[in-house]
Amino acid sequence: MGGGIHVILGNHEVLNIVGDLRFVEGRGFSDFADLEQARDRSAALSRFRSADINVGMSSGEVAAAFNEIHPEGYFGRLRAFSPDGTYGKWLLEKPAVVKLNGYLFLHGGLTDDVAALGLEGINDAVHKSIRDYIANRALIADGHHLTYNETRDVAEALAGKRSLHRREPEKAAAAAAIVDHFDGLAFSPEGPLWYRGNSVEIAQIERASLEVVLANLDARGVVVAHTPTASGSINSRLGGRIIRTDVGMAYGRAPLCMVVENRRMVVYDPRRKGFLSLATESAQGERWSDIQEQLPDEQIERFLQRAKVVDRILVERKGRKGEALALKHKKLELRAVFLTDDEAPGNDPKAPLRRYAHEVASYKLDRLMGLGLVPVTIERKLEDETGSLQIWVQAAIDSTQIEELGAQELLEGLEDELMQARIFMTLLGGGRERADFAKMLLPKERRLMLADNTKTFPVSTELTELPEGCRVSAGFRLGMRRLDSASLKKEVGDYLSGAQIKALLARRDGILEACG
Repeated sequence: MGGGIHVILGNHEVLNIVGDLRFVEGRGFSDFADLEQARDRSAALSRFRSADINVGMSSGEVAAAFNEIHPEGYFGRLRAFSPDGTYGKWLLEKPAVVKLNGYLFLHGGLTDDVAALGLEGINDAVHKSIRDYIANRALIADGHHLTYNETRDVAEALAGKRSLHRREPEKAAAAAAIVDHFDGLAFSPEGPLWYRGNSVEIAQIERASLEVVLANLDARGVVVAHTPTASGSINSRLGGRIIRTDVGMAYGRAPLCMVVENRRMVVYDPRRKGFLSLATESAQGERWSDIQEQLPDEQIERFLQRAKVVDRILVERKGRKGEALALKHKKLELRAVFLTDDEAPGNDPKAPLRRYAHEVASYKLDRLMGLGLVPVTIERKLEDETGSLQIWVQAAIDSTQIEELGAQELLEGLEDELMQARIFMTLLGGGRERADFAKMLLPKERRLMLADNTKTFPVSTELTELPEGCRVSAGFRLGMRRLDSASLKKEVGDYLSGAQIKALLARRDGILEACG
């Protein structure tokens, strides 16, 4: 019929190109099994084993953990999305933004600063940041096919070696560039693949910026996706100059299609085989997205360190006090919880103490084990107080709310995740002091998270939260086995005492013995 298809890059395409497969599961791996080469899996397993040679697990157990973390097809997908792979090579030719009949089509959104680069400049900058990352990865990989996490670990290790700057300055520069690659336009929260302001910012703030965007790019409007609409419909904002087309298909919602014909916009509903009017959003906007921000942990950590506090609200719930902060850095706005608890020892030397340092230690321990249960947390000084600053997972509902709503069905299908969370809580210790509102569920993403870990890390070795019939997967077992005095001292030594670390390892041993 003389038509055509325009394919544009989104944030998940770029994540796959650079080997960040956090959001891939199931058939997303198995469908690539026929592309997997034995030498890639074998080399990766050798590196995996060498890193875990002293964890107290048999060769077979380590291999089982490796296969759990890297399911069949994992390395086939990496190869397919590599710069020379079928999909990677094809995607690297695609733009981030196109303009059709006066409308800008892109995945995330546009800021006025980015629009100042011009259409060609935006696409060139996105491609350059991806290709720079790939080129720098090749310089530090020494011929290996590194995963995203391996690339990060190798880069951080090399960037910290002063001698490398004298011996191999090019490799040292490549490592430093990878550590800072989030500043590239393909990865930046303000970039066209990630920016959410067009979708959720209130009209009074976003209108002035959008006018500059449209003037710079000589456009009538912007059509975006990335941030699902709360209503599940295709919505119009700011007088039709912003169209939001992500209706939440990734979270199970039915698809809809926007149709533009002779400047008239309507929505086609394939279920009804009919057309609907475009829904108009309130000028107030949604303000905050109802999904968890998908930025890498390292980028959220940098945001928490750098962001300016624009609002502070004292909150109290069931006897717990803290501050909810609104934070902003450049165009990115997120909320966080600031806790300053620092309880002094009492009469019982084995009793857990409520300290903000435990919140930071919980996050670091969680990531050391590769779990992803604890929201990103850092230590930060605000004015004259130092405390833990933890990203607020705004899309989550907690155990208290689930009980109040009588919505236990929300937890169906998450039995393994619930078991893992209970075992991790046992490892942290502290008995049942954690409030139910700190046990959180992200319904859309089918994930669990644990917050308010301040009253944890006792010097007691009791396994107070261990569920009956507990079991741990090979990957979880490996994560616990990786814990030793040296690694814990390095990661959490600034937040936990030697006695706390010793008790933690004793609880770990008890869990491994009990959970089989």
